Amino acid sequence: MDMHVHTRGHSSDSTLDAEELPRLVRESGITGVNLSEHHRVWDRHLQLDYAARHPGLLVNFGMEVSTDLGHMLAVGLASYEGGIHRAERLRAALDRVGGFLIVAHPFRHAF
Repeated sequence: MDMHVHTRGHSSDSTLDAEELPRLVRESGITGVNLSEHHRVWDRHLQLDYAARHPGLLVNFGMEVSTDLGHMLAVGLASYEGGIHRAERLRAALDRVGGFLIVAHPFRHAF
């Protein structure tokens, strides 16, 4: 599974059309993707529609959050919550819903 994908229209730093994603996933042999848009999760209705139009594609909808400790992938939140730009508060929010926190760019500025 690819854990860090953005799409055009949902994240400003991506040119990937979400409708191209299923073909790219099949061609690459990846088993699924985590669509982790910047500071937002796809609306639940858009998620359901996308899943219905692309059966067999494993898609998780998360978000990438810019925190005081760097960019982190939040899996399990339904939407952005105020204050989660602090990693401690992001962790607490995810703990409340049984979510996951993944460092998006470990050691990005270390070298």
